[in-house]
Amino acid sequence: MGMGMAAVACSSSTQGTTNLGGGTGCTQLEACCTSLTGTAAASCASGLTTAAGNSATCAADLTMIQAANLCTGIASSGTGTGFGTGTGFGTGTGVGTGTGVGTGTGTSTGSSTGTGSGSCESAPKLFVETVAGVYCPYSAIGSGGKAGECPAGQTCCEPTTGTSTCGTTACATGDTSWECLEAIDCTGNAGGAVCCGTGTLATQAACGTIPAYAYATGFTGTTCAASCTAGTQFQICEQTSDCPTSQTCVATKAKGGDFGHCSTTGM
Repeated sequence: MGMGMAAVACSSSTQGTTNLGGGTGCTQLEACCTSLTGTAAASCASGLTTAAGNSATCAADLTMIQAANLCTGIASSGTGTGFGTGTGFGTGTGVGTGTGVGTGTGTSTGSSTGTGSGSCESAPKLFVETVAGVYCPYSAIGSGGKAGECPAGQTCCEPTTGTSTCGTTACATGDTSWECLEAIDCTGNAGGAVCCGTGTLATQAACGTIPAYAYATGFTGTTCAASCTAGTQFQICEQTSDCPTSQTCVATKAKGGDFGHCSTTGM
């Protein structure tokens, strides 16, 4: 079954991208807190409580955590108030080694500003499905309340804010609609056997050790169809066998999901 972007993981495979979509500052900070342990987790949870749902404050707090090389796979955004002076996350009374963020003497003097980019984001991956069922980013249907897969035949509706849900009815206007992520999800679908994504493909430049990768702008979701509309859609895949002859499946990301698109150029 296909796996995609889960906002509650903080490993090198974490997704959280240039087109993050439904994630908010506090959703991102909560995802970070979930991945931490010990003193760092307690301090993170305290900061999340102090932020009281203020997205900009949460984003600023996440930026400070990332300065200590924690939760670097989660994008941060916005401007907000920091945790104060002298305390932070990790070993001792700060993030990392010492009494502040990294090797320093404090987490700041009371305020911090996020740049919106965070650290280099992880490159997308392909997740080959074995049974039908589309992955639903930012949902709470998986183990432990994490993101998981919708039942076969159901669509994942990813809102601009809040939790994604699965269902058999059309998504609300403005939601990202995930009907498929591979040809297997379209088996027997009345719309057709090809999985199409709506949006424009682009290339994210290399960042640090992360190579350049494909992503989609103006992305509104995926749907099963007889064929993809040239100019506005591209064919979705998770393996090259999903694609037409002479095309390969290239790892891509958009909103909360990792998937592939069929390409003749390799990007």
